[in-house]
Amino acid sequence: MLALSPETHLFLLNAGLLGVAYFGVYPGLRVKTLGRIATIDAAVTAMAVSLAGAWYWGSDVAFNLLIFQTNWLIFTLVTLFVLEIPLVVWFLRKYRSDWRDDDS
Repeated sequence: MLALSPETHLFLLNAGLLGVAYFGVYPGLRVKTLGRIATIDAAVTAMAVSLAGAWYWGSDVAFNLLIFQTNWLIFTLVTLFVLEIPLVVWFLRKYRSDWRDDDS
């Protein structure tokens, strides 16, 4: 069995969740508005934090962010944000959604 480092474990979790969101869920939305995307994105973030917490809460595992060591929560949020930037740019270019149109 392949043993993954804690960083790789959470990186793959985040990449998988964002992949499902940006290549499955978001394109499948009939109406793509900022409110709907933000709501789903909040759920994706909560799912990432919940799963990472289930695996690493209470552990003394240090996560390396190249320039400093941190805990699982900060590592999860930072890597999720960094992975999401190119996906947001790609999604906006591909779908050219009118983000001013809200769900209200």
